[in-house]
Amino acid sequence: MHVHTIQLNIEKLLGGTVHMDASEFGAYMSLIIAAYQSGNQLPNDDKRLARMARVTGHKWAKIKDVVLEKFELKGEFYEQNFIKKDLERMGS
Repeated sequence: MHVHTIQLNIEKLLGGTVHMDASEFGAYMSLIIAAYQSGNQLPNDDKRLARMARVTGHKWAKIKDVVLEKFELKGEFYEQNFIKKDLERMGS
């Protein structure tokens, strides 16, 4: 399933990311989009995650802990609970 539109709760988004700098926030949003497109399964692979987040491997090593704190590692994949619920609501 390819998701073309997502709804964002701006209050929750801003409240949950206020501690992030611009590069962390950009990487986080890129991973959110990738998670929707991948059915909420991001690989536990730093090289691939850095590419999905649109940052260099060096930058990823510096920001990954902050960016991934909103994701949960389940087996070999990172997932987001709110994306899971959203995808279920959409019928995927």
